Order: sequence, then structure tokens, then C-alpha cells
Amino acid sequence: MWVQTVKSGVEMFAYAPDGRRLYVADSAGRVSEWDTAARTGRDLFVLNHPSQWGLFCAAGGRFLVARTFRPVVWDCRDRREHAVLDINDGTMNPIGSYVLRPVPGDDTLLYVNHGRGLGMRVWDVARRAYGPSPAWWPRVDPLSWFDVSPDGRTVALVDSTHVRLADLLTGEWVAQVRLLESGTRAYFSPDGQVLALLVQREVWFWNPATGLAHVEGAITSVAPNFSVLKAFAFHPTAPLFVALTPDGLPAVFDRHTHRVQRTFDFRVGKRVNCACFSPDGLTCAIGGSNKRFAVFDVDL
Repeated sequence: MWVQTVKSGVEMFAYAPDGRRLYVADSAGRVSEWDTAARTGRDLFVLNHPSQWGLFCAAGGRFLVARTFRPVVWDCRDRREHAVLDINDGTMNPIGSYVLRPVPGDDTLLYVNHGRGLGMRVWDVARRAYGPSPAWWPRVDPLSWFDVSPDGRTVALVDSTHVRLADLLTGEWVAQVRLLESGTRAYFSPDGQVLALLVQREVWFWNPATGLAHVEGAITSVAPNFSVLKAFAFHPTAPLFVALTPDGLPAVFDRHTHRVQRTFDFRVGKRVNCACFSPDGLTCAIGGSNKRFAVFDVDL
């Protein structure tokens, strides 16, 4: 295990695909890069509009994408800003009302959605331009969140009342479930078998074949009010996930039984804000409110 300190509360993580670098964003918008072998770090850039909306790598780790008011794309090789993605399509929508995802199987492309019920667009990271939009994309209004399965075939669309699954190859709606609360986020498991629904602070799993199941004893935040920050991540290869116990401690859970496998008590602050597994699943990073993050071994 190793613990490091940054300049403000830790809010977002992203591992490079090879696991050699860990990118960390803090509450002041500073983004730093950490060498996971040497355990040393350096500052990269500062976001003009600090956000809590997501950090991920694209194009095989060449670029780092920070989902802020206008997404910033950082060139990790040349160490300079590559682009500020223009998500505005002529609509007047609340700031931040867009969702951004790499296209499964080709992370040089990003799915971009902005606004209420709009069709999806595809942005080419290297060309810094929009390309042809998907030939068919289901629409819901208002669309508040979406995720695409790892095989690129199924999309989960979240509106104010339902989560709906659609087959992107056939255009058919395949399943839906009514939401318990608005503001839900949906994430496919790496094997595509389960959809995690983060409902306020609770965790639910949905498999259309077996139904909706509440994960008792797992929460994503200890904040008294609804928070954008979520401490949740699926393990990339094993049927595990990381979340918080009701007392706020990070823990590794079994995805099938929902039982705690290991609990950790790291001094990262009153709140654990975020969590992320390394691409090989051997380590996990958690970030806290007192300017610290911890990286620990995952014993399978």
C-alpha cells in the first residue's frame, strides 16, 4: 500500500491502460500524474472549471479526457492541451448536461450527447472533429445518462423515470426498469452481464433475466446530501466491486453474494470521494477529502 498527498481533496481518478500512470484530479481542478512504480508525481494542468464529472484515458492512453463544463483533452505524450471539446450543438441547456464515453473497441472515438433527447454524436480525438453520427440511436427525453456495453452492442439510456436497454445493431428495445429515484447513473460491468445503478447513495444491480437487486450494506457516499462524487468501481476481471460500508470505510465486495471480502481503514479524510481499479485489477486507488489518496493491493 502507498499513500500520497495532493493539494486539495481527491475527486477523480484515471489509470493509463498499461497501469504505469495514475491520473488524479483534486477539488481545485489540479490534475497530476503519478508513476505507480516509483510512486512519484508531478502536476500536469489546471482545469478552468473544476468538476466532479469524470476522468478517463483515450486513444490507448495517449490522451486524458477531463469531463468539465467543456471537456479538456490533454496530450499525455506531448504534455500539452490537445483540444477543448465543443459540445454545444446550438441548444441552450444547463451547464454540464452532457455525457461522454469512449466508443467500445475504438477509444480514439468518443460518444457525445448534449441536451434533451438529442441523437448521439461521435468525436474523433486525433482529428479533433466530429465524424459521422451513428446510423441509428434510440432517443429518450430527457436523457440524463447513458452507458454502452463493453461489446458495443447494448446501450443503457437513463431518463427521469426509467432505465432502458436497446440493441445498437438491430435498433430494438430489449428491456426496461422503472427508477426508484431520479439522478441515477448506470454502469455496465466489464463482462456486460450486470448494470450497476447508483441511486443517490445506494447501489442496485440490474440483470433483465433475474431482476433488480439492492446491494445491502454498500453505499457510494457518506455525504448527507446528494453528491456527484461516487466511490464505486467494478473490478476489471473478477466478479468484485469496490464501494463503501455504511460507516464510510472502503471495501471490496463480491458481486454475486454482495458480501464484503475486505475492508480498509485508510486515513484519507472524513469522506472517501472516489475509487478506481488498475487495468490489471491487482491494485485499487481511493481518494479522500483530506488531500490524500491510497493505492492498495487487491487480494483475489
